[in-house]
Amino acid sequence: MVEQETALELAGETLPTAKTIRAVLRQQLNGAVLAERTRRGEVVAPEDTWQMHRSLALVAQTCGEYSRAFADAAREAGQVAEEELIDTFGEQDGIPNQGLTVPNEDGTQVKVSLDIRSSWSADTDAIMAAVAFSVLAEVDWRDKLIDTIERDAPGAEVTDETENLLAGLLIEGMQRLLATGKFNPQITKIRDFTRTIAGTPTGDRIASTVNVSVRNSKIYKGVKIETVDAKPKGKQ
Repeated sequence: MVEQETALELAGETLPTAKTIRAVLRQQLNGAVLAERTRRGEVVAPEDTWQMHRSLALVAQTCGEYSRAFADAAREAGQVAEEELIDTFGEQDGIPNQGLTVPNEDGTQVKVSLDIRSSWSADTDAIMAAVAFSVLAEVDWRDKLIDTIERDAPGAEVTDETENLLAGLLIEGMQRLLATGKFNPQITKIRDFTRTIAGTPTGDRIASTVNVSVRNSKIYKGVKIETVDAKPKGKQ
């Protein structure tokens, strides 16, 4: 196995740490850039920068290929660690039942944990309906609606049928707007909205409909491996 302070051993050669490689690459790149800028002198035409761009493209492409190679190795290491956890603790639906902490000789610990993230979602239709009816329930909008109806049709009233029709028009408008791009509601904003409209029988009903539509799903992303400092004795 590899030592803690080295990155990897390839073809019998031990690679330096990632920190050392990063410093050397940055130093060499800066040196090469300075040398090329000194050689070409002042830039007076786009062609004067061509050699620099050719060199930078080679560096970016080569480093990108190495980056992907190391990322693939790291991903495979995580997959093997996942298999080890399953062999040790069992699994449910392909997910290890628990993680593991392994002590190192230098006092640190290798922490192998499950990367499980929360994903929140809500029913867009429920949100749009709640927004539409909450707008119609606001005093200012209702007053304007009543004034308009009385002016155009004296003696007419704002009925449930009228409100449902107007709410449908608002919802249709929002649906057409959402058809132009992605809508990603924030759960904290949804909670703030439902708290704002709650307090009346109608508002409580609308808020409840939205809150019931909120779902929290757990997404398993794999195994996370990290080296951490050991906790002092006596502390949990």
